[in-house]
Amino acid sequence: MIARRLAVCGLLGVALAAAGCIQISRYPRSWPPLETVDGNTCAVIAGTFAGTAQTEPPSEPRMSPNLGSVFDIYGATAVMIVQPGDDAIEVTVLSQFGRDLHAGTRRTLSRAAGDFECAADGIALRPWKGVDRYYGAVVWGRNRVTLCKSADGALIVRQAPSGIGLVMMVPFVFVGRAWYRYTPFVLDSPR
Repeated sequence: MIARRLAVCGLLGVALAAAGCIQISRYPRSWPPLETVDGNTCAVIAGTFAGTAQTEPPSEPRMSPNLGSVFDIYGATAVMIVQPGDDAIEVTVLSQFGRDLHAGTRRTLSRAAGDFECAADGIALRPWKGVDRYYGAVVWGRNRVTLCKSADGALIVRQAPSGIGLVMMVPFVFVGRAWYRYTPFVLDSPR
């Protein structure tokens, strides 16, 4: 009986190990270097950025997260970020209609409320933690998002998801890191 239980536990352990998914990418060498962050203050990420990310290797624009979605605001042609100080970040979604740019939804993130923290590698947004269901899978996990700028003024977003889940009763484990580059927005620039 004990041998049978050990065999079942061993098979489950092998299934978990075999069902793992790890995709950790390094910062792309073809992109300008990241700005260094002074350990005493928050990274400066203020600016207006295109809503669609560049990835390396390039991917379909629809596969890259819209910059607004990083802040739980959707449908952005561009996103304007203002930092009145180290304790607040104001994010405004901008939509282009013809040759005009219109401000839409605005969200203010507060350091005191725990919406973000100043870290050695940039501004770390409050990690998403929870349960999500999609395409027949149930996932328990977290996603840590860190923001900083590159030397050319682009906003760099690093996402680091991790967790466990089930697909058709098969367990899996995942760990990842992905980089997204949002260039400074210029009216009538390619989106």
